[in-house]
Amino acid sequence: MTLRKVHAGEPLRVPASTWNAFIDTARAYREGLFSVAGPSRLRGRAATVWVKNASGQQRNRFDVLAVQGVVPTPSEDQDSFADGPVLSGDVPTGQDEGRFVILLEPAADGEVAPAVAAGLAVVKVNITDTRHGYADVKPGDAGQLASRAVGAARILWAESGTGTKWALVRLGRPAGTCGSPADMLPAAADFETEAAQTDTWERESPPANTDGLTIRIQTRTAYNEAGDQKLYAYFRQLKFDSTGLLVSVSAETRVVVDVPEACQS
Repeated sequence: MTLRKVHAGEPLRVPASTWNAFIDTARAYREGLFSVAGPSRLRGRAATVWVKNASGQQRNRFDVLAVQGVVPTPSEDQDSFADGPVLSGDVPTGQDEGRFVILLEPAADGEVAPAVAAGLAVVKVNITDTRHGYADVKPGDAGQLASRAVGAARILWAESGTGTKWALVRLGRPAGTCGSPADMLPAAADFETEAAQTDTWERESPPANTDGLTIRIQTRTAYNEAGDQKLYAYFRQLKFDSTGLLVSVSAETRVVVDVPEACQS
């Protein structure tokens, strides 16, 4: 293959090997194998995609964009979609947990840039608790992720302390949701019903229009002879996300089971 410059006025004759080299280079750039902004040492350890900045403003390298769609859609151009569509990204809203990418280059509004969709990535994380081992989108903020006990990004390393910190994360953990959990919370009146409840929940086939689960369990029973002499049952509310992971445990709720009655003479 011969690569040489052409002088002004000289007929342009492009050998097949030279043209093919240009095509290979263009494909490599499109697939994110190198960047005009300089290669990242993590590029080969991450799955990169192309994303269109649809946030309405300039976005910086390492910014977080929530995936809102693809360009083109199959109905617009099936061949281009099959070859690999460009994602459309916007500022996270909080309803897009686990559906985000991290920009590898700056992108003006409407511009397409490479981004990390899975694998290792450098990003800023708002660390609210140093015990958090994961991170996910921060609603209304494209400049950083938010630390969490459970999230789509595993924090492999982060600067010490709390606040906005540089971090190395691994994207790819499936994120569960629990915005509209199935409700399995017996009311206090159910203690007077002898029939067992028949509702069920399965992670793979939850009730329609629900994600996750909220359930109440009895944690203990108490009776104090020296106190008010009432029999109490205590409950905690457990919330699970759609993957079955425990998200939160509430404080105890106390319910009166029985009260003392005066003996009949």
